[in-house]
Amino acid sequence: MNHPTKSQNIGILVIGLSTLLLAGAGCANKAATTGVGAPEAIAPAGSATGEAVKPAPGPATQPAKRPTTGTTSTKPVETITQGETAKLPKEFPASFPIMPGARLAQTYSLVGGNVLALTAEWSLDKLTVDDAIAFYRGALPSKGWKAGELSQYVGAQVMAVSSGSWSGNLTFGSKALPFVKVELNFKK
Repeated sequence: MNHPTKSQNIGILVIGLSTLLLAGAGCANKAATTGVGAPEAIAPAGSATGEAVKPAPGPATQPAKRPTTGTTSTKPVETITQGETAKLPKEFPASFPIMPGARLAQTYSLVGGNVLALTAEWSLDKLTVDDAIAFYRGALPSKGWKAGELSQYVGAQVMAVSSGSWSGNLTFGSKALPFVKVELNFKK
């Protein structure tokens, strides 16, 4: 059984988050003027600004400098953590349920200006994808989150989630590679 390397996981994570950000934020101008989001409004692959995303330099952590309180910087700051040093960003919503027994594998955050996007992925070492789906179907509503229907894709199942100004997706990996990943965006 081939498992993705940490570098491949980060690449997938960055691509997924970039796609989510660009689909929501990149089409905002087009949607505001025409009422319709258009594919041509999406920026090139990379970051929300169209700049190239730098790969993580090492296997442990790539902490980026966060803006300090009171900073007026409008350029988003990217932070990636993975492996044993993985930790949830301070901006991660406290109301989002974390599955007991799941191991935090990696996180990604893009924070600054009008951007707040977070991704966290947990490995389900001794748990199954079915366990995770059952947990989140019950835990999300009890914590004030709305959960959409489960959509089936090759190798994964996806559920839309939202609470207040937070919205995003919860992805459940395959039986061969069980994981849970949440991608959240905050609308200011």
